[in-house]
Amino acid sequence: MFDYYIVSQRQTRSTPAQGCLIEFEDVIAHCCEGRIITPRLNPPKLLTQNTYSVEIPPRRTQDKQILLIIDLELNGIPQVLGNIPNWRSRFDIVCAYIFDAFIPKTEYDKPQWRINLSPFSRAIASLDHLFIPMTSNVKDFQELYNIPVSVIPMACDVRKFGRGDANRFIDVIGYGRQNPEHSRIFANVYNDPQSERMYYHTDHMQIAKIHNFYEHRSFFWKILSRSRIALAYDALKVDPNKRFPFSFVGQRWFESITAGCVIVGQKPTCPEMEELFFWEDATIELPENSWDIIPFTEALLADKKRLEAAYRRNVEKAISHHDWRHRLAQIHQCLKLPLPEILRKELIS
Repeated sequence: MFDYYIVSQRQTRSTPAQGCLIEFEDVIAHCCEGRIITPRLNPPKLLTQNTYSVEIPPRRTQDKQILLIIDLELNGIPQVLGNIPNWRSRFDIVCAYIFDAFIPKTEYDKPQWRINLSPFSRAIASLDHLFIPMTSNVKDFQELYNIPVSVIPMACDVRKFGRGDANRFIDVIGYGRQNPEHSRIFANVYNDPQSERMYYHTDHMQIAKIHNFYEHRSFFWKILSRSRIALAYDALKVDPNKRFPFSFVGQRWFESITAGCVIVGQKPTCPEMEELFFWEDATIELPENSWDIIPFTEALLADKKRLEAAYRRNVEKAISHHDWRHRLAQIHQCLKLPLPEILRKELIS
């Protein structure tokens, strides 16, 4: 069959977002009986010494060798491939899944001869397949690098973390990118000592480094599964640094339905949103007038029948449509590979 090798940056990245990637990598390793490769940053002994190292283990079999690079950004591709000697002869298929697959603005201005000479561009152009979770720049990738590009949306390990718990003591949760004005309203009203409500949010602090990803994500999933309403907004509308060039469906949408939360906020305007979140109350839009936010939320929290139906529906749709195993099956289809036995069994169980 095939031997799978998954490149994970879990030893070189410490930001909270890395935890999402690790969960995907672990699903691949389990379902494909793959080996996780963890590049390391070594202290330099000389000023010119390369501190980034990738150790490729010996072949286990004579079967075809597949290398799958999982990373948050495109920069990881040249970094990994540049540190694997003779990687093209070592692996039969080399592909990458990039979560934040945004092409640097400088790439658009390069003439073709500079793309051919750039280590960054050449590394991407050398891939057998690139997988990205958004539709808006597929053609750009294809035209710039002349490689097969497929859209594989983000997802979650729903088999492990999917919860429809009824015991939800957090009324509203707002993690990651939020609408600042809305967040301040919820914080001031629901976290007042006299309020019976609770608003759990993270925009009052900055977490730059995670010491234990598994403990951090276990805590995250426990908090999320105890929340009634999860706030989520179109990233293009709540991007203070203007980092994102277009709308897309981010990870928190899939995490929120996996945990059984009701998503309230402002849905992305990208076309894939309607295809991915097509059911009733997949997103409940907040009113435009800020003065109406608390009355609107109070009415929603009081409608227990609607909330409980949404909890169950979201978890059901997460299980049937948005588990990482469904995405892994799509990747195999794009690569024209048969499904590994474990993946095949877990897709139907």
